[in-house]
Amino acid sequence: MRDQLCIEEKCKRGIEYHKEFIEENREEIKSLEEDTKNGIQRYPNDNKSIILENYLSNFIHEMNDIRAMYSLGEDISKMEVYFYNAIDDLEHTGTSKVGYIYALDNFFRNFVRNG
Repeated sequence: MRDQLCIEEKCKRGIEYHKEFIEENREEIKSLEEDTKNGIQRYPNDNKSIILENYLSNFIHEMNDIRAMYSLGEDISKMEVYFYNAIDDLEHTGTSKVGYIYALDNFFRNFVRNG
């Protein structure tokens, strides 16, 4: 382990929880995109804003997973898929410039501090 203060079981549980949550978000994104094509609005908030929230949520969870994996001492190459998925999700949130800048800033601060 790289981070001796990291609680191994807690980190591993968090990664597994995030995988499930990210998959649920991806399914909801697909459903909402289909609803948008068909002109269906199921929730009080518009579909586009819910989709953006889900992409941002996925980005945050993936970044947390990368930090947890790094703390656990995982090989960097294993984290690569998480990194590319996080960047892909971040790209979908690019319409909100303040949130985008915050996310990039958060990303780089955490890697500089931990890396």
